[in-house]
Amino acid sequence: MVLFYRLLRSKIATVMLLGILLLVAYQTTILLYKGYTTESDVKELQSRVDELTDKRERLLALQALLQSDFFAEREARLKLGLQKQGEYVVILPPIKDTGDIAHNDLESRSDSSDQEVSQGETKNTTLWWNYFFTKQ
Repeated sequence: MVLFYRLLRSKIATVMLLGILLLVAYQTTILLYKGYTTESDVKELQSRVDELTDKRERLLALQALLQSDFFAEREARLKLGLQKQGEYVVILPPIKDTGDIAHNDLESRSDSSDQEVSQGETKNTTLWWNYFFTKQ
């Protein structure tokens, strides 16, 4: 037993124990780093799985819509011009620049009324009389 205590107090034993301690610390650091990287990879892959699950659900909903009778009927009406029995299809020509015409007409009306009021030549009662009793 005395020999064991002498061995522990020797410089060689101290150096050996220090070496073993450094080796254990190094291995522990490597394992902790690998655990951290593995955990971050798992989180990244889990978020990817969640994204793909959401995308799959959206695609399944779209597939159900595309396979429905409502969608087939709608597409047949819009693209092929089909109709139900007793139904009439009316195709209107496209109207060009409707917004500009209405906008210009509205501007010309507001400009003329602004000029009349601002000049002070026409009274309010006269404007009402003209509105109800003159042809426009």
